Amino acid sequence: MALFIGKVVLLMLVLSLTVMTISGEDIGRKTRHIKILNDLDGNFPLTVHCKSADDDIGEKTLRHGAVYEFSFQPKVIPRTTLFFCSFQWNSILHHFNVYYEGVDCSECWYTVKNDGKNLCRYDFAVGQYDLCYVWND
Repeated sequence: MALFIGKVVLLMLVLSLTVMTISGEDIGRKTRHIKILNDLDGNFPLTVHCKSADDDIGEKTLRHGAVYEFSFQPKVIPRTTLFFCSFQWNSILHHFNVYYEGVDCSECWYTVKNDGKNLCRYDFAVGQYDLCYVWND
């Protein structure tokens, strides 16, 4: 009986992956690219530190106009990939989830501002950073 249940579970898994592949749904194998631009007014240096539960990408201090970049492949099973970053300038410290399952981006480009817009993601359909968010904290 246990052998039968194991075979049924395996068959269901194979069928699910096949349906997702045929329907064109991204099953998580596509490489994701994160890019963060320091666009702080006042030419402040920005210290960025990004990590997930499994990977620490490291800390980097960016001068105005500089970019912090990394790439990764999300987990297929379970679909739980989350990358979060800390952003620090002067005595200000913020956090934000730059990638999580369900976010609609394989190219996730962000700009960090201190003009009230906070953190904005690039909208490829419009061609500008207009998807703006408040910090997680």
